[in-house]
Amino acid sequence: MRRPRSDREILMLLATVVAVLALASLASGCFAGCAALSAAGLAWLAAELAEIPVSSAIVGLVLTPLVFVVGVGLLWKGICESLMRTETAGTIMTSRIREVGGDSYEWHVVSRVTYHLDGAMHVAEAEHAAACPSEVAARQRQARLKTGDPVRVFYRPGEPGVVRLDAPPPRTRTLLAVGAWITCTGFIVLFLTGVIFAC
Repeated sequence: MRRPRSDREILMLLATVVAVLALASLASGCFAGCAALSAAGLAWLAAELAEIPVSSAIVGLVLTPLVFVVGVGLLWKGICESLMRTETAGTIMTSRIREVGGDSYEWHVVSRVTYHLDGAMHVAEAEHAAACPSEVAARQRQARLKTGDPVRVFYRPGEPGVVRLDAPPPRTRTLLAVGAWITCTGFIVLFLTGVIFAC
């Protein structure tokens, strides 16, 4: 049976596929973009693009990889979290509270746990599934966790050292959708950039 891919391998595969498609988008714009736009009844768009200086297209070409960095990053995170569904039993060693800032503060209870996979013992630190709305609530939750208590550990077979406690990550359709949208926007920009070079 094939070994599950690690997070790093998924990222490299995703980056390679996107890079190939990005080059194909640019090449198709350069060699067939004007004809494709005309055939689609968008000759006016090709004419508009032809008025854009090549220097501006070069600037866009330099900046477009940043779009792919964001898009691929979101896709990668969404894919990895969506695969973190395999469950095993673990044991709590210690617990602590972590405060997370942003638009609004929330508190997470983090536990160091041990668990066994394929006869080997693993030790990892991870957040429990739900954040707490206040520090008081977090401390109350932490007080209920004792050394030696059982806990549900969720992991992805390709990355057994990266875990979630109590419940798997929520479905990450939003991450996947936004990542796909940003990445496709990058492909379109490269295609149009190719048209600018060609027209």
